[in-house]
Amino acid sequence: MSAATNWEDAYRVQTEAIKELRAENADLRDTLDAVIAADGRAADLWRAAHPGKDLVIPDRAKLVGWLLEQNTALRAAAVEACALARVWVTVWGDKLSAESIQRLAELEKQILRKAQP
Repeated sequence: MSAATNWEDAYRVQTEAIKELRAENADLRDTLDAVIAADGRAADLWRAAHPGKDLVIPDRAKLVGWLLEQNTALRAAAVEACALARVWVTVWGDKLSAESIQRLAELEKQILRKAQP
């Protein structure tokens, strides 16, 4: 094997490795960009819920905890809304079909299932 062939093979291997590293770098950059954008949206929600703290950047761990609390509260409100709708139908005898009543019960169960950690 000539020295030129060895050099060409090494060059080809290195060129392929560089392409793979660039593709991996682009994937990692996209992931980081998505994380930064999500953190920004979450911080905006936190600031909207905490008037007077417009210049505060919440700690990421505390921000995630706050988001989880918000999620739990929203799920509880959704469950309560389903339960109230079923009570309304039962007590007031609204003309909802049995299928609609069953769907409310299913939604409530689905919300509760997804709320489990």
